[in-house]
Amino acid sequence: MNKFNIFLVICFILKSNCYKFSCEKHSIFFRNKCFLLLSINEPAFPALFLPLLTPQVKNAIVKSIEQEKFFSVGFLKKTNYLLKKYINAKDLIKLEKIFKFYCQRISRVYLVQSNNALKNYVAETDIQCFGKRTMKINVDYRKSIRSKSTKSLCISQIA
Repeated sequence: MNKFNIFLVICFILKSNCYKFSCEKHSIFFRNKCFLLLSINEPAFPALFLPLLTPQVKNAIVKSIEQEKFFSVGFLKKTNYLLKKYINAKDLIKLEKIFKFYCQRISRVYLVQSNNALKNYVAETDIQCFGKRTMKINVDYRKSIRSKSTKSLCISQIA
């Protein structure tokens, strides 16, 4: 495979929906914590994520995934605990560069069982990075909830 084909494969992987970013603000005094949610069944996991790890860590992660992927739904808890233990700040910076997330620092990586679980994980904290700015994805969801509550309030006041 020449370099151009490898470039095309990486561009295809980065355009697919096999990963998601989420940021949460825990307190007024602390910065947002951003997470990378990555599906294990998609090509980005073995192509971009696993080569970052050392062989011992990679073997432990793959073994844990093989044991856990049929028994858990959604997040892989034991594997995510191993990732928290073994991934350091340098690896997280490399992941930011690979997935082109230049807005904020990633504090953690979570592995998800499938692409469907990743699609179904919809939170108010999902964001997209545009240049160095973050933009929330689910702002319309909150507005629709607010408008439904005000509509029900108005109807109850009329009746």
